[in-house]
Amino acid sequence: ENPAVFRYRQFAARPTRAMEFGSVAHRVNLGKGDEYEVLDFPNRTTNAYKAADKAAVEAGRVPILKKDFETVLAMAEVMRKDRTVAELMEGAQVEQSIFWKQGGIWRRAMLDLINEKGPVDYKTTTRLSDYALAKTIWSYRYDMQLAWYPAACAAVEHSLGRRTRPAI
Repeated sequence: ENPAVFRYRQFAARPTRAMEFGSVAHRVNLGKGDEYEVLDFPNRTTNAYKAADKAAVEAGRVPILKKDFETVLAMAEVMRKDRTVAELMEGAQVEQSIFWKQGGIWRRAMLDLINEKGPVDYKTTTRLSDYALAKTIWSYRYDMQLAWYPAACAAVEHSLGRRTRPAI
């Protein structure tokens, strides 16, 4: 590791369990992302789990309970069977970063997928009711990300030589 990575890990707050779940889902469903470790425990309350969790984090892997990992695998199965998802993922480049300067300020965006139609952002949520989905969008500021992607795409349109637009 370089000193910057060491310093970041030394002082960075640990991601929430929801964020860790999302990281593993990205890795499994998109093929890129953080390494993970499946922990075979019934819950997170035992000392043995806590030790395994700590060891995984220290090794740079995202810990996930086996039951949660099974949910990720079920999500992957549904995605593989969905024609719309297959069309969005076909020929897409995964986890593409865009850096641009706007108004004298450097900006960046990490696109989960980008294909000939534009960027696609993969999100997870616990429920699909209107209220639960709205709460997830608000809590994780997905609306801000949605607003950010057109600016990122506009910044690279010239270099790509084509028009891009968000495909959510």
